[in-house]
Amino acid sequence: MCNGKVKMAKTYGAAIKDPKVPKITIQNSDMPEEMLEQAIEVSYQGLKKHNLDVDVAQYIKTTFDEKFDPVWMCVVGKNFGVYVTHQANYFAHFYIGQKAVVIFKGL
Repeated sequence: MCNGKVKMAKTYGAAIKDPKVPKITIQNSDMPEEMLEQAIEVSYQGLKKHNLDVDVAQYIKTTFDEKFDPVWMCVVGKNFGVYVTHQANYFAHFYIGQKAVVIFKGL
């Protein structure tokens, strides 16, 4: 659980230029809006490029390490539990369709 602001009222993924984008649902986030948008875009790209969840997670993590400095962690899938400690303002949990993505910057 995150003690930051939960963002749920906005439509996310607007920058993705694909009419087949599944519904995006933000479960919890304390990331700045711009970073959250990038997390959604990078995650969508990863889901399109890779078939295995572990490869999608690696793609997201590597991209965020390059864009926002290490050390990022990422979990992708349909059925998992996660409880993490993270840096403030660096956590997001969202769904793209039925795939959940958790991305956070470790301590």
